Amino acid sequence: MKTEASQKPVPIDGALLDALQDWNRQTLYRQNDDWVFASPDVGGKQPYWPETLLKCHVQRTAKRLGITKRIGWHSFRRTFATLLGGSEDVKTMQELMRHANSRLTLDLYAQALTPAKRAAHRRLVGLIEGQGESQLVPSPVAVRSLRMSPVQTSFESPWQNGVPNAGSQTAGQN
Repeated sequence: MKTEASQKPVPIDGALLDALQDWNRQTLYRQNDDWVFASPDVGGKQPYWPETLLKCHVQRTAKRLGITKRIGWHSFRRTFATLLGGSEDVKTMQELMRHANSRLTLDLYAQALTPAKRAAHRRLVGLIEGQGESQLVPSPVAVRSLRMSPVQTSFESPWQNGVPNAGSQTAGQN
């Protein structure tokens, strides 16, 4: 059962509107009560089946472009949510995706982008080191070699300004 949120209108960009109007001029089925993407197999009385579009157009095009990952309709929703997540607040994402609540949006679709993860990590390192945001980007080896001080109130990092710290016992280790 669809929610009230899934029935609400969403804004569309002017370029998309232009493309849809161009399509409307080309299609045989352009009456107000016709489907936007009406199937010619049934005289335009029904839309194309989503799976038919996916198999006959989207997946074939992806294969031709060398994309080997499995692509489904939710691939586009996940991408949409992830790209929005880098710049938009959760409420905006929720409404654009037409979800009943923001938890669904975050739990199912949104994934943190690597640059966002790195930025969050730099902020955390900066707070721990007391220097504001850190410019350090340690390798996975350096991250594994971080040690807590005996009183466990600070970290000793084997990296200084992006290079191994000569005073560290783990400097130069791989």
